[in-house]
Amino acid sequence: MPRILGHLPGSIEQLEQKLFKLLHLPQPHSRGQRGLRVSIQAKATLQHDQSPDLAAHKAVAGSGQSHEPLHIQSQLRGAERDKESIAAVFGSSQREAIVLSALDAAGITDLNERAMFMAQMSHESKAFTRLTENLNYKPARLLAIFPKKFSSLEDAHAVVGGGQVAIAERIYGNRKALGNVLPGDGFRYRGRGIVQLTGRSNYRSAGHAIGVDLETSPERAADLDVAVKAALWFWQSKGIVGPAREGDVAKVTRLINGGTIGLAERSKEYGVWKQRMLAETAPTIVSQRLP
Repeated sequence: MPRILGHLPGSIEQLEQKLFKLLHLPQPHSRGQRGLRVSIQAKATLQHDQSPDLAAHKAVAGSGQSHEPLHIQSQLRGAERDKESIAAVFGSSQREAIVLSALDAAGITDLNERAMFMAQMSHESKAFTRLTENLNYKPARLLAIFPKKFSSLEDAHAVVGGGQVAIAERIYGNRKALGNVLPGDGFRYRGRGIVQLTGRSNYRSAGHAIGVDLETSPERAADLDVAVKAALWFWQSKGIVGPAREGDVAKVTRLINGGTIGLAERSKEYGVWKQRMLAETAPTIVSQRLP
């Protein structure tokens, strides 16, 4: 900075030095300044958030040089190396929060029932991430699951060659029990949601019960907020509430899928969820029924 007034004594010279530094700071819209702001925000978040993973996920949004203490810098570097993993953890927490809020809205306060719903529905949907049926079957698998729908392995090969629409039409199309009577209904009303709602009739019934026109807009059944409402309708209409409150994992599993597929995993998940709720949400639960 040029000395406009010549040599400046003492405190005035110090003021000049401070002014010089201010004039040479990055501009408000510069990459460095953005990084500084995000870094400060991240530090504040870490001080108030007990979840290191979540704090790190938020902090890596900045791109400037870190001004954090060494232990925080280490967290940020770890998050940079594994952004996808952090995002997955954060996303999982968000999904669980949506489902738990829906249970609150539905007035479900029994600890056993809440834990059972979370465990069973999470198991059915791969932690609330699989909300649309995967129709990418291989011919042999397709024939094994739907033996009455295919005359031979060659027949299954031919259908698979037509893609997911052809597969859906073969296994779900022209089925009056499902309400699929129009061309394209098989694919249009394929499995969606947490419990894989399938068929025009089921979309219509679930939509009427939850106040969403799923028959006209079947794709909405794959939106998590809608999917959890449909799952609650299924839960209540299938008489699962009683066995769930009793902690009967085997009976609940049979009511959901007609058998005991994945019973060991479901039992383990139920135990984990019950412990989580005892530790985290017990004060908000009115009735806690333990076996």
